[in-house]
Amino acid sequence: MLTTNYDTLIDSRDGRSTSDLRDVRDLLDIVTGNSRAVGHLHGVWSRPETVVLGAIDYERYLQKDSHREVEHAALLTRSFVYVGFGSGIEDPHFGNLLAWHRTTFPPLGHTHYRLCLDSELDELSRTHASDNIVPVSYGSSYSDLPGFLELHIPREVATTASGLVRDSVAEAQSAVELELLRSSVIAEAHDENARSVEQAVLAPRLLPVPHPEYVRAHRRANGEPKHVQLDPRDELMRHELLVIVCDEGSGLSTTLRWMLLEATRALPGAFPVFMNFHDSRGRRDPIREEMVRQALIYGIIDRPDGTLPPMVLAVDDFRPGLGSRSRRALESVRATSPVIALMGCRQGEEQQVVAELRAAGLSPVVRYVGRLGRDDIKEIARRMSPARFEGVATQAIALIQSENLPRTPFTVSLLLSVISQAHSRVAVTSQTSILDQYVALILGRGAVDDDPRYTMDYADRAEVLARFAGHLAMTNLATTDEGTTITQFQQTFKELGWTESAGELLKWFIERRVLARKGQEIGFSRSSYLYLFAAKRMEHDKALAQKMLADPLDYANVIVDHSALVRKDEISLSRVLDTLPEANDTAGHRASALEPMAMARGVAPERTSADNGGHTPPTAPTPDASAESPETSGGQITKPDPFDIHFMDEEERPAFSKTPTHNVDRITLLARALDLCSKVLRDSDQIQDQELKRDSLAQVLNSWGTFVVEMGQDESFRRLIQDIADEIAASEAADEFDARKPEFIDRVTRMVPVTIGMAGVRMTLATRKLISALRAIVVDRASHDEKTLTAAALMVVEMRYAGWIDDARDLIEALGNSWIVREFFLRILNDRYVRGDNDEAEDVDLLRTCTMIDAATRTHESAAAKHRYEVAVTQNLRDRRLAYATQRRANERVQVSDGTGESQPNATVIEVL
Repeated sequence: MLTTNYDTLIDSRDGRSTSDLRDVRDLLDIVTGNSRAVGHLHGVWSRPETVVLGAIDYERYLQKDSHREVEHAALLTRSFVYVGFGSGIEDPHFGNLLAWHRTTFPPLGHTHYRLCLDSELDELSRTHASDNIVPVSYGSSYSDLPGFLELHIPREVATTASGLVRDSVAEAQSAVELELLRSSVIAEAHDENARSVEQAVLAPRLLPVPHPEYVRAHRRANGEPKHVQLDPRDELMRHELLVIVCDEGSGLSTTLRWMLLEATRALPGAFPVFMNFHDSRGRRDPIREEMVRQALIYGIIDRPDGTLPPMVLAVDDFRPGLGSRSRRALESVRATSPVIALMGCRQGEEQQVVAELRAAGLSPVVRYVGRLGRDDIKEIARRMSPARFEGVATQAIALIQSENLPRTPFTVSLLLSVISQAHSRVAVTSQTSILDQYVALILGRGAVDDDPRYTMDYADRAEVLARFAGHLAMTNLATTDEGTTITQFQQTFKELGWTESAGELLKWFIERRVLARKGQEIGFSRSSYLYLFAAKRMEHDKALAQKMLADPLDYANVIVDHSALVRKDEISLSRVLDTLPEANDTAGHRASALEPMAMARGVAPERTSADNGGHTPPTAPTPDASAESPETSGGQITKPDPFDIHFMDEEERPAFSKTPTHNVDRITLLARALDLCSKVLRDSDQIQDQELKRDSLAQVLNSWGTFVVEMGQDESFRRLIQDIADEIAASEAADEFDARKPEFIDRVTRMVPVTIGMAGVRMTLATRKLISALRAIVVDRASHDEKTLTAAALMVVEMRYAGWIDDARDLIEALGNSWIVREFFLRILNDRYVRGDNDEAEDVDLLRTCTMIDAATRTHESAAAKHRYEVAVTQNLRDRRLAYATQRRANERVQVSDGTGESQPNATVIEVL
């Protein structure tokens, strides 16, 4: 009991002690039910130093952080009843407390109550519309209050040791909440951002069919999809018995606990019971026995034969087909008749579970836990790293796709934690380093019991896996039988003088999902794990290194990981560069992006924000008027985000499977070699031989330029573009497209290779560690050909380091009046100036550079005419920049008023394309 009164009438009338709350421990004991004292929030009249009267006293009280934290905790874990408050509930103390509660927590969880007169009910309902306080009328006059309170005195209920009533259901709910928070990586790594289950745990994705079938249905759907995502809260209210099916390791326990908590929140008085089916062993009536056990613990009943209250049941990891054990459990479910029952099982066992439930006289509904989508990953990133969640989520999504990692809540949260911590320490060197840190956490690095004096630690386990991966790589196998696996582990123990159990370690690796059973074989659960540990072994095993480097394209994944881990292997770098094919210069630059162009006539653009010189102004991002937030109806989310399913199905190409090269076209082989060489060069940042770095970068850039030229000239690619143009012509009125069809084909066949080349340079090569080598190429540009300079310019424009504008100008001027200068680089630079995403000094240089390049690609009748043209181009760019900024501000105001506030991606390259 807490009061703002100064007198002690309540204390003496009820035989309670008095606390003025100078000691925060007194307040803690009161709100946790361990003390019957009356807590006087504003002090006691007989102790003047404790009394809160004026503004200064209030300020002094409000500055007590410890008191505020206890009060905040109390609001989260207890239901408050405000009795006898008029304006008192709006005083500075309660005002701040309620303001904090309204802004921090959604209207879920514990509800609080304010007793009032009938005449006050409507006004107070409006006052508390945005918080968890529910006004309750006790009558038409103050004299009705005693009778109302008398009516609600609890009788024959559980009490604490101090004699206060226990809220047993709330205690059980809190235990479920605590377990959810304890298992949440968000709560563990970012405690300050995870003060509740709503913030620490993402609502599960429920599907009516398995995830792969859901994805396939969406890809085939024309119009409305056959299957839609389900709202888990609606499903709880619509069905009494749900079978929740989940991939192994995909968060079944978390899903069941989340749904259990939501069900008991929606059903006041329902008691939550969570049990693992493993605990049913040896019990005759397992479900009822577990219900009774938990009811006794929380004081719901005081003896084993007591009457059980309404309950919500969740059974984790139910295993069918275990004879009497499975049958007794299901019969126990039917006999206890929980309000809602949740049966969790592994995918592949759901049909047998349903059959056994029906045989027990029950009618189940099956729901599947879907994998996380892009929006889910971004939301988890936002909760873990609010200040930089966009970049963290983007990097995580890229890593999940490239390494084909499982999209489970635990995996994604762990990966995001690694990336966000690496960002804060500026320790990210490559995707391999992030994957290495991620796997290290799975293997127990940093765990409390990770002490090599008493048990195998992370480094020991990693060594065993590295040797096992080396064995698989040497034999070109992705898996091996269990006996060979055990033998390999034992051989490692023998060589290192360890006395460990190979069988127990194998079991541990499988439980941690680093290794997996694949039929009768044992292998790494992900090919990316196999490549990573083979790369670790490659550093110490010369025979393995020789085998990998003898055929770099087939073992590219291992070599890339090895280079990223070692970061200074000159031998590997030199060897992979040998895979780059010689350029085919028989066709020159004809029909490619590097083809020289005739000089255009310098006609000054008019002062307008529209395009007059071949330079399309960027469009300011506009809110999508047709976009609607997903609405729920009948348990279904009727408009799922289609981008949520644009992940590859988690099926991998077998590791170390040979790729035939005799039937592979030259462009594909060049792309594979470029991917390998670029990544190895990028990640070999600690090589001290600067000449080797410069020569290697020049060779790789030359090959990227070759790729741009030869892809544009490739006959199969040109036929593809021709087919696309034919389809467009067939779908539009002939007179609308036929006239511009040749121009379309020419532009696309030149533009696509450039955009692919720029994206490839960005994803595989761009790193600040190569800026010195890159600038050396700029300085020595007279010694390099157009292909090298083109790729160097792509890299400079992409990286945008200090001084990039000068370097870009020098390279573009060296390329002369080619198609790529006029139609690509000039458009990119114009776009960057118009968007205004640069600092003030860069803006001046960029505007001057855009004008100079534009003028240099045209003929002018005289120096004066050239000057007039440059002035007109400069003014045109300024006008477009002003128009763009005006439109963007207008759009931002619309987004704020709509409450969307969504940022738009920079679409520079896409708009140019």
